[in-house]
Amino acid sequence: MIVEFAEFVNSNAKKVSEGDKQTFIENFKAVKEWMGDFAPQSYKNTYNLLLKKKGY
Repeated sequence: MIVEFAEFVNSNAKKVSEGDKQTFIENFKAVKEWMGDFAPQSYKNTYNLLLKKKGY
């Protein structure tokens, strides 16, 4: 499962670096729909972790 997640992230990062932002946005929306009501909490947790990593 972790390998599949890493492949998904790498694939989307590649799309963005190649300028295919629309596919990235569509994939992001699909994940948000899949997560349902948990999505806002997950985004908040991720945001806080990124801030902590940056030392804020």
